[in-house]
Amino acid sequence: MTKNDFTSEEDLISEDLNNQNLSSLEIANKNIKLCNFTYTNLNNNIFENTFFEKVEFTNCDLSNTKFIDCNFREIKFINCKLVGVNLNNCHLTKIEINNSLCKYLNLVDSKIKELKINDSDFTESTFYNITNKDFIFNNTKLIKTEFVDTVLEGIDLSTCDITNIKIQPKYLKGLKVNLIQALELSKILGIEIVE
Repeated sequence: MTKNDFTSEEDLISEDLNNQNLSSLEIANKNIKLCNFTYTNLNNNIFENTFFEKVEFTNCDLSNTKFIDCNFREIKFINCKLVGVNLNNCHLTKIEINNSLCKYLNLVDSKIKELKINDSDFTESTFYNITNKDFIFNNTKLIKTEFVDTVLEGIDLSTCDITNIKIQPKYLKGLKVNLIQALELSKILGIEIVE
């Protein structure tokens, strides 16, 4: 596939893309469905008003890519690099992120339904004004990660590293954490624990 093929408005359906360099492109008004991207470089791209459905990314680099007004349905990221990715005003449904590097990821003004994150690193990422249902974090690094205007009630972070996590106190209600994490979160409330 050429870069021109990828940037055209023509839909991309049932394609297997392996070892492709599709970086530094602008893609708009495109449907990408039933595709598999493997060892493909998709970094520094801008996707606008793009619909992704039943797409799997394996060992891909999407670093510094911007997604604006995009829809994602039944998407898997496996062992991917998503450093500095920006998702603005996106809809995400049935998304899995496994064994991926997602430092400095920014998820802003988006709606999420069924996001499952396993064994991934979201250090210093930001979740801003997120509407969510069924957020699952398993063994995820959330070091210095910031949750702003995002309700976390019912979300279980007990297997995650939440060192220096930033959460507004009003959104702590109903968050599930382990005992050591509760001590970490007490700092947010201004509680000083003494022995």
